[in-house]
This record gives sequence, C-alpha cells and structure tokens, in this order.
Amino acid sequence: MIGSTIKVKHLTNLLLTVLAIFFVSGVLADSVDRGVNDGANDGYQSSETLSVFQSNREYGLTGEDDDASYHYNGWFRFASIAILPGSTINSATLRIKSTTDSFGSGTANTILYGVDEDNHIAPTNTATWQTDHSIHTSASATWDFTIIDSDDITMDSPDISSIIQEIVNRSGWSSGNAIGIHWDENMSDIDRAQGWATYENTSYTQPKLIIDWTPPGITLSTTSITATEDGSTGQYTIVLNEAPSADVVASISVLGSDITRSPASLTFTTSNWATPQTVTITAVDDDLDENNENHTVTHSVSSSDNSYDGMSISDVTVTVTDNDTAGITITETDSSTDVEEGGGTDTYTVVLDSKPTASVSVVISTDDGQVTTNPVGPLTFTTSDWNTPQTITVTAVDDEDVEDIIHADIISHKASSSDAKYSGLEEQVVVHITDNDVLNTGWLQSSTFDTGKTNGFAINSIMWNGTQNSGSVSFQLAVFYGDGDINFTGPNNSSVAVYEADEGVPVRIESANYHPFESGYQYFRYKVYINKGATDPPVINEIIINYSS
Repeated sequence: MIGSTIKVKHLTNLLLTVLAIFFVSGVLADSVDRGVNDGANDGYQSSETLSVFQSNREYGLTGEDDDASYHYNGWFRFASIAILPGSTINSATLRIKSTTDSFGSGTANTILYGVDEDNHIAPTNTATWQTDHSIHTSASATWDFTIIDSDDITMDSPDISSIIQEIVNRSGWSSGNAIGIHWDENMSDIDRAQGWATYENTSYTQPKLIIDWTPPGITLSTTSITATEDGSTGQYTIVLNEAPSADVVASISVLGSDITRSPASLTFTTSNWATPQTVTITAVDDDLDENNENHTVTHSVSSSDNSYDGMSISDVTVTVTDNDTAGITITETDSSTDVEEGGGTDTYTVVLDSKPTASVSVVISTDDGQVTTNPVGPLTFTTSDWNTPQTITVTAVDDEDVEDIIHADIISHKASSSDAKYSGLEEQVVVHITDNDVLNTGWLQSSTFDTGKTNGFAINSIMWNGTQNSGSVSFQLAVFYGDGDINFTGPNNSSVAVYEADEGVPVRIESANYHPFESGYQYFRYKVYINKGATDPPVINEIIINYSS
C-alpha cells in the first residue's frame, strides 16, 4: 500500500536518549540527531539507581561486571509514534551503532520486551522503574549478538513486530503515544558488554526504532472509470487492507439517474476480507443527444469493528460517453422520389434521430414549387413520439409547360426548437419529375447527374423506351467536372456528337466523346431532340443510360 511520511518530534525524557524512526508503507520518516546531557536521568541500567550507565561517556547495552548475581537491564523510550489503532505491524527493529568501548568477547545474550502500557511515561525514580520493568508484554524477542569492538557498525535486533503489535492492539492506544522497550541481560557469570552510541562523537547516532506498518483502510482499484450508453460498462474493485473483527458492509450510491450500480453493497467478512469485490457501473441509454458527462459514485461503511465503522472511502468518477446524435432522417420509397405530372405520386418518411429535450417543428418547403406535399407541414415531433416516422406524399404540379423530360425540384425540411441540438437542422429530398407535355419538335435538356465516381467513369450506351410514331429521337451527351451549367457545343469537354436512337434499341457511345475514366470527371447531362416527322412526334416514357466506373 502507498503510505505517507510521518515526521518524528524531538524526543523528551528518553531513556538512554533514543530517536524513534518508524515507517508508513516502507517510507522512512524524517530523522532528528540529538545528544544527551552528561549525567542526566535519561536511562536506567541497573537494579540499584536511576542513572545513566557511563564508561568514557559511552553507553553499554548489556553485560556483567564480575558479580554473577548482578544483571544489567534498562529500557528505551520512543515518543510520538504515529500509528493508527488497528494497524498491522509488518516489521519492527531496534537499531544501534557499536563503539570500541566494549568489553569481553563472544556472544552477548539479551531479551527484548515492550512496556505493556497505552502511552509509556519515563520513570522518575527507582520505584517507578521497577514498576514499569514488571509490566512486560507477553511478546518478547531474544537478541544474542556478537560483541563488536569497532565504531559505527550497525546492529539490528531481530524482528520485534509482535511486541509492537501487542502495544498497538491495546484498547487505549492512540496515534502519537510513546512506546517503551525493555532489554534484560540474560547471561550467567559472564563479563561482557557492548559499547554503543557515544554522544561525544560528532557522528553520534541515536538508537532507532524502525517500524513498517499498514494502517487499517479500504482500497479502490481506481477512482476514475468510463461507461458508454451503448452498453459498455465500467468496473472497479474494493478490498479491505486488514482483517476486520466483524463483518464490514460497503454501501455504494450513485447520484442522478444517468448511471446504475451493481451491487448496491458489498460485505467483507473475517474470511473474505482480502478478496477484491467488483462494482459494475452501467450508463443509462436515454436516447438524448448529450455531451460526455461525469457522474459520481459514493460509498459509506458500517461495521461493529470500530476500526472500520464510518471509514471514509474515495468517490469514483464515472465518465459517461453518449451514443446519440441529433438529426433528421428521411427514408425515400425505393431509395428515390419520382413523380409524374398528371399521374403517379411517391412517398417518403421523416423521423428524428434522438430524443429532443423539447418539441421540434419541421417546416417543409420546395425550391421551385413544381411539387406539393401532404401534409404541407410543419411536422411536429414531441419528446414522446420523436421516433415515430411521419409519412409525406409528393405530387407533381401538372402545368402546361414543355419541360425537360425528367426535371427536378427540391423539398427542404428545416427544424426549429428550444432544444439547441435540433434548432436549425435541415435535410432535403430531390424529387424527379416526369413531364407530360408533348414537344412537337425541339431539344430538351436533362438535369445534372452525379455518378459519385471522382476518378472518372465511362458512358457505354443510351436507350429510350416509349412510342416512336413517325418521328425520330436524337441525343447529345456531355461529361464534366462540376455540376454547373454546360452547353453541348464543345466547351468544358462536352460532346458535340449527335446519336440517333430508335425506340428500345441501345446506341453505343464512342469513347472519344465521353472522356472515359479521366480523373475528375464525375457529372453528366444529356439533351434529347424530338423530331415530329410526318404525323405525331415520338412519346418518350423513359431514358436509360448505362455507365461504369
């Protein structure tokens, strides 16, 4: 677990003047170097008096002084240990530095205990020292070390995490309390002592208590996820950092109606607390065209384990990706809209692409007035019927003008609404109109046709169907870059060739006249010449032009 760094305060009334250095998640706290005053009652190392053991102003950890019945003992006090109640002690070590003022050789035998108090207070006299010395923790550690007759050699005790854990587990323990560590000489008639930590030395290093611990807590795998309205969910996991003494329930809540969560709560027991449990967040597909939005998932914790009850868990931010786009969709019958003067009608439908936040009015208008619609409009779509298509019937205006055999009009559909996503949207339909007025003799010109072939195309043949009567039918073709006006006498690469065609007979077009497959040529038009002949003029029902890419 990633932890934080804790700063250790100057230690006061320390036995043997020690410095407490502890870890949160393996990060060493800031350290303080501090000497001791000569003769100060900073430590106790005998059963007779409350005084600092000195030998050339150096301190001995343990040893015997000729008398087999005389045993050294003492203690260290470490203040301001900021470990949260309920934390797990992963490791703990007592560290000192050796000096050359040792005596004896071989192995020195000691036992380390903790002072079994919530907040250890330094004794002020022999009586209080004896009292503190008697209240050992049940946990202890044997430290049998080899005497080192050298300066500044690091000496680390065995792991004493069980000692520290016993103290931290006390019901009265609070973060910032002091911890006392006893050491007892455990030898019989052996004259040995380890010198350590001279305060006369400029490189004096105080003893250290090094603790690696994990605070109680709850871990989220992430605090930011994404869910989309098309069904892709977001997930994260929750797990406890430490074993609880009772069930821990993590409740999950979402704000608003744009997301849902599953499950609504997770239960961690004394057996499954270390297994991550998954929360799934689903975005509600609301059919609205919205920008991507952030939503919040919150958590609350309840348990009869006071270490976990009411514990804070970070919120999770959910970014919801929308899958709706405002728009107007027009669907033409058989993919086109074709009408005839004096005859057949055609239909298409209009529908909105997403749910609007307010009613949408669609106004219908034509460019040239050559067709009419039923209904004439406007069309109204509400927040409840926006996805129900409305049908438009198109009828050609039957005039008496002789027009292009197939000409066109454009129907526009423009939306207005207080929903800004829809206001101003517009879609069009091109209506192809077949004229029913007869031209005795003369030329008719078609509309422009867009092949969609940006890299060129080839016109292969042209054919017409209808009734030829006594007249004749001729064509001219022109291919070109743009969709503007074109004359058929040569400019803009138009064809000047004239092809006469009998009814129902395809006429092959010579390649020299249609610029086959030349890049950029995309559009074409044709002109048809009707010659009345001796009696009635030809009647053309349809013209079929074959082209390829």
